Amino acid sequence: MSRYGPSVAVSKALEWDRKYSKDWKPSYGQSSRVDPADLESFCTKVRPFIEDENVKVRSEGKHFNLFCLDKATYDKIAFSLREWVMETTEPKSDKDLEYLLANKAIKVLVNVLPYENYKYKIVIKPTMKYEQRAKLLGWMNKYGTEELRPSTSTMLWLAEHKRYVQDPFLYVASDGMRTLVELYLGPNKSRTEEFVLRSSLEEA
Repeated sequence: MSRYGPSVAVSKALEWDRKYSKDWKPSYGQSSRVDPADLESFCTKVRPFIEDENVKVRSEGKHFNLFCLDKATYDKIAFSLREWVMETTEPKSDKDLEYLLANKAIKVLVNVLPYENYKYKIVIKPTMKYEQRAKLLGWMNKYGTEELRPSTSTMLWLAEHKRYVQDPFLYVASDGMRTLVELYLGPNKSRTEEFVLRSSLEEA
């Protein structure tokens, strides 16, 4: 869209809608049909953020996410796209954001990535309150296991079927999703480990 403009994005969306919407069963209260005027308005307003190198974008299925590292950009996105915003998350304070930015991932050398797919392991503080765990579990359920994969004990802990886990964690596949998870967790993040293939060092 950033390359060809909103009108092309709309035409492609309508093409996709005509081809696939008959096979998709919308949930209650939702329509599978694309509103061209609404979509063009959204594309026009979101385009400046897509073209901003400081804003990361992740789009998959019905989910369209933007995330950034500064409050000013966050406020601009929230205001400009307020008609379409379903949920927003942010660190509770500037101190939390500073902590996240200062704590880089710990490098861990491996021969093979976990499940041959995940680049990161994000460890959650075991002191995370149940209400926050339940909310995190619901948020994670929006994404498939290709992006996020918590350990079995972590899933039980998040659902309160297990009272305590020493180092609850989840594997994360991409850089963008890692940033999204870290911002979502805020001070509840314990640490992030980045898996580095030994073969990549040999090729360098």
